[in-house]
Amino acid sequence: VAALASDDRVLDGIDGVYVVDQGTDLVADRQLFAQTAAKLGDKLRYLRQPNLGGAGGFTRGMAEISAANEHCDVILMDDDILCEPETVLRLSAFANLTTQPTLVGAQMLFLLNPDYLNVGAEEVHLDKLMHGQKVPKALRNTSMLKKNQERRVDAGYNAWWTCLIPAEVIAEIGLPIPVFFQWDDVEYGIRAREAGFVTVTLPNAAVWHADFYWKDFDDWARYFSSRNSLIVAALHSQMDAKALSSMLFRQIAEYLVGMQYGLAHTTLQGIEDFLAGPQILRDGGTAALSAIRASRAEYPETVKHPATAAPVRQADVHVRRAAGEPSMLKTILVKRAIDQWFGRTQHGIVGIPREDAHWWHVSLFDHVVVTDASQSGVRIRQRDKAKARALLLRTLRTLRRFRRELPRLQREYRRAMPELTSRENWKRLYG
Repeated sequence: VAALASDDRVLDGIDGVYVVDQGTDLVADRQLFAQTAAKLGDKLRYLRQPNLGGAGGFTRGMAEISAANEHCDVILMDDDILCEPETVLRLSAFANLTTQPTLVGAQMLFLLNPDYLNVGAEEVHLDKLMHGQKVPKALRNTSMLKKNQERRVDAGYNAWWTCLIPAEVIAEIGLPIPVFFQWDDVEYGIRAREAGFVTVTLPNAAVWHADFYWKDFDDWARYFSSRNSLIVAALHSQMDAKALSSMLFRQIAEYLVGMQYGLAHTTLQGIEDFLAGPQILRDGGTAALSAIRASRAEYPETVKHPATAAPVRQADVHVRRAAGEPSMLKTILVKRAIDQWFGRTQHGIVGIPREDAHWWHVSLFDHVVVTDASQSGVRIRQRDKAKARALLLRTLRTLRRFRRELPRLQREYRRAMPELTSRENWKRLYG
């Protein structure tokens, strides 16, 4: 916000800045806020509401702005980016020159490697429940000092670290779906395209965002990714229950042989809550957040221990690097599962760097200290046959139900969509 306020050209080109504060450590209490607020003057709108995740924060801004002026475009921005004010001007200028209303998104640069482009144009593969997929010919992990961006590529959607939503799009398709966190931007981009509005990821308009690879995959956010990917696929694709069930089983099996029991639970909880139907979204996700954080605490390997205070002696840990990815991974998965089940694993405490912590390597051992992706701590995985058995049985039951109930659930989610995305529903959630 301070970056926007520091640029007079940006202030001249925007009608307002809406700050949606959902936290307990309030933005308004920060020392810089008063100075920034004075600079913005009556262009600043500071709003407080319950924590409804990124989806709730972005939607509140869209709802307030479109209600105040139905002709205003909305630029959404994450709260953890380093903003380049020029990007706002470029997004707005490009949007004003399009012949049809177009969603215009910014690229993402690495915060810790600031000349490197992390993400350009992306698309989603709903048949595999995968978002963030690089569009062919788009740039990724590329130095902007060495590469000029000249090629146009079409985006399937643009994530909301920074993205302009035209007023016409909001008027036509309404507000986002209240999924709390993750996949809300994907769903909105897909819905916009189905309504005839395309997305452009604009080269040379970008923001810096915290590097994703410093965040460990095994965290509570995986629940929302699991659940919400299924919701979005139910809304916007013809889901193949058998193929998806096989894919999900393979995914969870890899977690189990890798002794990531908490991650398997997190993924399963997402599937189970999807199976609960659209009523799971009635509170905007607040109960789900509390529940998944509490349940993950029951799995010791989800805890990150400070590197200097890990509950193992450093002298007892022997580092084992991976030799390379084996061939015939499906066969290897079955073999590792059998070896884990019968305890035919290498004993003793083994240390494995994060980049080597593949399931097919970790599963060779029964007690592993894995470096956290943040490089600030370690996670300790230990073979637990009882947990593996319970989670395997739970997986089989859940996926059997998934195959049986998927057609009905698709119909239910689609019927619920108008009510879920309505202004009345969002006003109820804001309280």
